[in-house]
Amino acid sequence: MTPPARWRLLEVMGSSAGGIKAHVSQLSAALNSAGHRVVVAAPRQGLPGLGEAPKRQLGWGWLLAVPALARAMAGADAVHAHGLRAAAVSATLVRLRRLRRPRRPRRLGRPPFRAPIVVVTLHNAPPAAGWRAVGANWLGRLAAKADHVLVVSPDLEGWIERLGATAVERAIVPVRSLAPPDSGRAATRRELGVSEFPGSRAPAVPSEDAGPGDRAATSPNAEPADQVATNPAADLGDPFATGQAARPQDPAGTSPNAGPGRPLLVTVARLAHQKGLDILIEAAARLGRRDPAPLWLVAGAGPDRAKLEALIAETGAPVKLLGPRDDVAALYQAADLVVGTSRWEGQPIALREAMTLGAAVVATDVGGTKAALAGGALLTQADAGALADGVGQLLDNPEELRELRRRGAAAARRFPGQAEMLAQALRLYGQRPPAGARNSPRSPRPERNRRRF
Repeated sequence: MTPPARWRLLEVMGSSAGGIKAHVSQLSAALNSAGHRVVVAAPRQGLPGLGEAPKRQLGWGWLLAVPALARAMAGADAVHAHGLRAAAVSATLVRLRRLRRPRRPRRLGRPPFRAPIVVVTLHNAPPAAGWRAVGANWLGRLAAKADHVLVVSPDLEGWIERLGATAVERAIVPVRSLAPPDSGRAATRRELGVSEFPGSRAPAVPSEDAGPGDRAATSPNAEPADQVATNPAADLGDPFATGQAARPQDPAGTSPNAGPGRPLLVTVARLAHQKGLDILIEAAARLGRRDPAPLWLVAGAGPDRAKLEALIAETGAPVKLLGPRDDVAALYQAADLVVGTSRWEGQPIALREAMTLGAAVVATDVGGTKAALAGGALLTQADAGALADGVGQLLDNPEELRELRRRGAAAARRFPGQAEMLAQALRLYGQRPPAGARNSPRSPRPERNRRRF
């Protein structure tokens, strides 16, 4: 059947403040722009920063949220849940709605009750052991009952298929276009107190003479200026951005670890265990024996800042924690290398953004990183020795560094954009559930079930 021209869609998420919120904001904005009616349902603490789509506040905790979520589903053509707990609750509620039968004979000409399509997207790896792993597997079995399951990495795909999911595919998560920095590479490095490293050169922004398959997200100039946020990181809910951040009064330039002609490494990440910043500090300590020693800047905020500061002091690693920044594009352009040190990633958005600006990228080969970076980065094991060796090899070989930059720029031109994300979502919203599901979502619905939209 041809889907209706105007879908009524419910996007559901938990209290995430990171990549999930950024993706939901992107998707709901794209659906609204395409003429569909979108409502976003989330707990109170998850609502800020979700864009202009109408919102429904859920209760504190998923048990209290169930009644509000059930009411929000009334009238929806499709429910799209993001995150494991939201996926499990939404898939279960829709399955229960499909078991519902009319209590009285249907009136002549009155269409039957209809439940919506349910699509879920899993963004994070489940715990590997302990009681939390048991709970994640239980929630995963509930989420696997959804009509369609999207995952951000191959390991998640295997996990959810083992729990019973039959319609699984890789989620398309586009890279946003960062506004070009106001200052050039040399000016940013002067601000940071680091002059140009002889083994590097200014990265070239990927060419815009791309073919029809290339996406607007691959060029920082792809979006009109009036559509670029003043602080895009804060607007899209990035974990490292909490608003306009003050510049440090001593921006690494007067530190004992700063100096002219040094390699500049940049990492943009939330200061949390998953991001592997303890691995970063240990690798930086090893690289600190080089002459000149690289200066490693980390932009981001998070709960582990005090631990990381103590570790930097203990090891003497040449690492500077900058805190939240609203100028990550300038940091990417100024860097000789942009490095990701995560223990697990689905689709490392920060690294892909850096590649769209022409940066050379090194990353740990975990989760969906290899697939997401499309051959445009140097991948290493998630340990300090391998990371330090990989970075050191590039710094010792300028031609390899330039070739890596060229590979990254070419890969960035192949990144999917919002058009692919939108097409995937609408295709899944319009597909029937697996055979045997009651009250098919494609059957007509009574008008009383449309009023919430």
